[in-house]
Amino acid sequence: MCEPGHIGPAPSFRAVRWVLRLARVLVFVQVGKITVIGREHLPPTDAPYLVVANHTHYADGPVIGLILGVRARPRYFIARGALRFGRGLAALILGPAGAIAVDLRPSGGRRELAAGIRVLAGGERLVLFPEGWAHMDGHRGTFKRGAAYIAMRAAERRGRPIPIVPCYLHYPRHPGEWMTRIRPSLQYFLAAMGFWRYRRGVTAVIGPPILSDTLPVAWDEATAFLEIRIRTLSPASRCAAPAGS
Repeated sequence: MCEPGHIGPAPSFRAVRWVLRLARVLVFVQVGKITVIGREHLPPTDAPYLVVANHTHYADGPVIGLILGVRARPRYFIARGALRFGRGLAALILGPAGAIAVDLRPSGGRRELAAGIRVLAGGERLVLFPEGWAHMDGHRGTFKRGAAYIAMRAAERRGRPIPIVPCYLHYPRHPGEWMTRIRPSLQYFLAAMGFWRYRRGVTAVIGPPILSDTLPVAWDEATAFLEIRIRTLSPASRCAAPAGS
């Protein structure tokens, strides 16, 4: 299961229900209330689409899972290091619910890209975070080019455009810059232990789907386009927008 790019059987309703129950507990304790803006922009649950979001909390995956619900049964790109948590316990729980291990090292990624293309071309849903690891300090990370590549290649294979759903997750409080000086696993542990300090809820802003055939042809430009669309969904950007925009 922790082999990067490995695709297991389609997520079962039973596995997804169990994982969402765990997600509901984790989000209640660590995050609090989920406020969703733009839920109407989500495509039908039986259609293939790609959800792309910023990544500033280890609970982002559970939050999006709860928003999409059981019927969508999406697959998720999850860092291999996260799936090794608890000596592989995380992989045993999340694997049947659609987790796909991702190697975040610079030398990795090819098998994961192929897996993402197969998932979308096969008519399933996929969730990924282009920044890789969650940036617990609240600052943005560098967007990788995989999302645009996967969507465009899957559309070519499927013979029709793939909807890309941009989502911005906003948490009112994050740890400070000191978080960036320690390894991710320790960041997540410290944030979990200090949940009482950071539990302020989350606002998920979902934007209108972007069809893959409307992206710029160049990968760098397509990635920058997606990043801008996601960033403009942030509450700060929405408040700064001129009236009527």
